[in-house]
Amino acid sequence: MTGIFKLAYKLLVNDKAKFTALLVGITFAVFLIIQMTAMFAGTMKRASQIPSSKELGRRMSNGSSDRF
Repeated sequence: MTGIFKLAYKLLVNDKAKFTALLVGITFAVFLIIQMTAMFAGTMKRASQIPSSKELGRRMSNGSSDRF
């Protein structure tokens, strides 16, 4: 099994274009995964908040109304 890894390593490292493309691809994939995780976490944080009655009153009135 070690021979296979040596061969794969030689094939990747000796060809600079393949190696650069591999690094760029891995970096981009990691960036996309982190971005999607952050978007999901932000969505869940906003969706799980329960607004208080003061916040609801502020949203529903124009601020200068004494009736609400």
